[in-house]
Amino acid sequence: MRRLGVDPVPILSGPLRRAALAPGRHRQHHHCAGYRAAAVSVQPGAVGIDAEPDAPLPPGVLEVVSLPREREMLLGLAALYPRTSWDRLLFSAKESVYKAWFPLAGRWLDFQDAAVSLDPERGTFRAELLVPGPRWMGRPLTGFSGRWRTGAGLIVTAVAAVAAPHAVPPARRAGRKPQMTRFGVVLIAEDCSRNEWAARCRRAEALATTWIAVPDHLNLLAPFPTALLAAEVTERALIGTYVLNAAFHRPALLARDVVTLNRLMDGRLELGLGTGYVRAEFEAAGLPFGAGTRTRTLERLVAELDRLLEHKRPPLMIAGTATGC
Repeated sequence: MRRLGVDPVPILSGPLRRAALAPGRHRQHHHCAGYRAAAVSVQPGAVGIDAEPDAPLPPGVLEVVSLPREREMLLGLAALYPRTSWDRLLFSAKESVYKAWFPLAGRWLDFQDAAVSLDPERGTFRAELLVPGPRWMGRPLTGFSGRWRTGAGLIVTAVAAVAAPHAVPPARRAGRKPQMTRFGVVLIAEDCSRNEWAARCRRAEALATTWIAVPDHLNLLAPFPTALLAAEVTERALIGTYVLNAAFHRPALLARDVVTLNRLMDGRLELGLGTGYVRAEFEAAGLPFGAGTRTRTLERLVAELDRLLEHKRPPLMIAGTATGC
């Protein structure tokens, strides 16, 4: 705690057994036979940890705590990796999810209210919320990402929904509203392999980047597949387009792609739209380049997306330059 800048004092339980900490600080602890653990965060958010014996659940418990699709997943995992008690791991993951959920939402989350997918190779899991979540970092919370480990006869899982230190400014003087600063990077996907692109994205997130974006040019790899892979190989960074050329996209088709992409990214998409500025690309695509035409195209696209997507539209950024409109 001292390394986090917090006095090393006992952390007592408050109402509903929540930790009695100063605002913005969070604690979680857990114990089972042969294991004790605690986690503390001084950033806004929540953490959840759980430990269980690496042994099958008692008869009848799995049917209560799991969904049909999760039980189907467990059958496949057990066939490939028989040494792990996957049913217990699923239970532990849901326990960690609930412990992170409650401080944010302040209400119960049933075992059936979250669908968990387990990655046996990376030791990670993803929990998709099947009920409306609270707002977190300016957007509805749609799920949690976590990690798991096994060893010494134990299964340990952890979830963190905690703002990165650089994303939350220190407290300002009383009466002043704090402002949020984010750091992002635009990555250029030009003639690179899947592994090279994945490595760039992981490196960007490791450098505490909160936003990774991809451009939209004809000489680069297509923005949506590269954005989706960026989301797949990272855990926390928001993934954006910087920016899509409005002239390249039709409203109804783009609306479908945006909803699909945001769903597969677990709500991490930030959409960027612009007028486009490279004349040669417009000529190659057989599109008019006039400044007035480009700005009107962008304006119509934004209006149509608002109409088609309504509440499903992710955060939107507009960019563009034009003269003589």
